Amino acid sequence: AATAIVQSSAATIGIVMADLDGKITEANEAFFSMTGCRREDLPIDWVAMTPPEWIDQDRQMVLQIKDRGIVPSFEKEYLCADGSRLPVLIAGVQLKEEGDKVLCFILDLRERKKADKELKHSQATLASIFKAAPVGIGMVVDRVIVHVNDQLTRITGYTPDDILGKSAMFLYPDKEE
Repeated sequence: AATAIVQSSAATIGIVMADLDGKITEANEAFFSMTGCRREDLPIDWVAMTPPEWIDQDRQMVLQIKDRGIVPSFEKEYLCADGSRLPVLIAGVQLKEEGDKVLCFILDLRERKKADKELKHSQATLASIFKAAPVGIGMVVDRVIVHVNDQLTRITGYTPDDILGKSAMFLYPDKEE
């Protein structure tokens, strides 16, 4: 039954069967695709695929599998066949009926990591513009002022504490505007 799960063609989730000694004995095409390994490379030494800074965490996860039979999802990296690093989210469960093999599910995090990096860059750019703008800027969400720059406080004479959390109407001289 476990072999059928591993051989399934889950397009984006790598599925591997491994032993507690660090050998991947079965894997699906998604795993091979993301790592650059090949089926003929089996068994694959997952310890050798692990960068040195992740080895201690892997040892802890092996102890947890032995102790609890399951390892909740955690992030790590693999060294791919081409030498690049692959950030992954991995979770596993021990299958005692399969001779203490571990069934692991591996999600490629490259796109998420790239998106996170781009988001941080965009946030830093926006924060820089917001701070350096020569005009007063206030951010309003649901008609409530949630952020103001120094120029707006200078122009209005209010402190951020005076403005934040108030209705944006607070800054209008009358209700018609």
